[in-house]
Amino acid sequence: MVGVPHSTGCALCRERRIKCDQAKPQCLQCRKYRRPCPGYKRTFRFQDERPALERRHQSSLRARSSSANSNESPLQDAASTVRNNNLAIMEQATSARRGEQHSTMAAQYVVTQYTDQQPEFFLRFIYTAFQTTQDYNRFRATDHPDFTTHIISNFGRNACLDAAVCAASAVFQAQTVDASENLPYKGREAYNYALNAVSQALGDATHGSDKADMIGAIILLSIFEMRVQTLPDAWLKHVRGVQSLMEELGAEAHRFGFARACYVFFRGFLLATAFHQEQPCFLEKEEWQRLAEMIRVEDSQKPGEGAAFVDVTERIFMELVRFPRYVQEAKCEPEAQQRQQTYALSLRCRILESQRKLVALVYELKDLMRERTPNQRGPTYLLYGAENAIDLSGSIVKRLSSSVPIRISSGLHVYIEEDFIGRDASLLDCVACSMGMLGTVESTRQDELSDMTLSDF
Repeated sequence: MVGVPHSTGCALCRERRIKCDQAKPQCLQCRKYRRPCPGYKRTFRFQDERPALERRHQSSLRARSSSANSNESPLQDAASTVRNNNLAIMEQATSARRGEQHSTMAAQYVVTQYTDQQPEFFLRFIYTAFQTTQDYNRFRATDHPDFTTHIISNFGRNACLDAAVCAASAVFQAQTVDASENLPYKGREAYNYALNAVSQALGDATHGSDKADMIGAIILLSIFEMRVQTLPDAWLKHVRGVQSLMEELGAEAHRFGFARACYVFFRGFLLATAFHQEQPCFLEKEEWQRLAEMIRVEDSQKPGEGAAFVDVTERIFMELVRFPRYVQEAKCEPEAQQRQQTYALSLRCRILESQRKLVALVYELKDLMRERTPNQRGPTYLLYGAENAIDLSGSIVKRLSSSVPIRISSGLHVYIEEDFIGRDASLLDCVACSMGMLGTVESTRQDELSDMTLSDF
């Protein structure tokens, strides 16, 4: 169900069906009739947009099949991908929950409740799941908004971002504060509402700032699924949606504003997902490496304790993003490797060069951690991620001369599948701070990983 805002006038003018000038603290009509102005709290009516979305989806498929030369822009292509993913999730969720009783009042309850209390609930969500990420990167927001600040300061301006915020905040409130059995259900209803809202809004979002808000909304929907697992692969569909929109928006657009905040906040999850998909990470491409270098130069000059770690953090990340490609290339058939000894030698040299750089960066990071003692959790998890990549590089090199191809297990996928994140949301924080490398190991160590607890990291 998609919430459609009513008139933005005050509640009394809407009730009397007269024009409201929306003056503050009291509108002209209320002053004229000497009535207390009730204010401008937004309300929503709910209408079922799913049939229209399905018709639009089918029409777009027919249009693409009937025309070989598509007139869609790259951004429209990415938007179509995300809409198709959302429709698939909704269809699967409907089948999985068929026979249950649903109420649009649940979604309405969550959305209207957070209109007034959203800052408190969203901050509670952030500090439950991403406290270290938030604290470690707060200094970056001197000239660009951080992820949390942008969402809180702009709540009420973008319906689909608002809906995703409500869904994520609701489920974390439900599982950490309120023991009521109804809140998780209401969180799921808000999530369904958000899926519809995002799918509908993507068709109209053409400006770069609108696309950044779409990226932020889908990031929150993916985090919702990592926690709740409405469907086994829904989180992955959302991450792919984030990737599609980021790629089509381009690295240059992520230099500024909320798009930059989304990149800094979510890049570790994109790297972890690349390991899970056994595909190269798009952030290794030259334009995205230039973005990381630019951020390294700018943020290392900002005031604050965290700035001291930026230089080494960004250089570590610029090496880590190369590893999914190393894994993919090392997984080719052993016979093919033997026929291409020159290529195998080149791959080995590239892996060992990244390993050499990471070893030097680890020593540099440890020296910084000894000199400065503010919040050590962020650097500690980054250190773990870099050391994990060093171990992984050794495993890949060994497998190059073996008849058995290497198999890598993504820590993020294990934590979601085993419901570790459902039981301890702070694992999301650990994955983000380790740049997606937490628990990413050769699959022979997966059983060892599954037996670990958060205190082991």
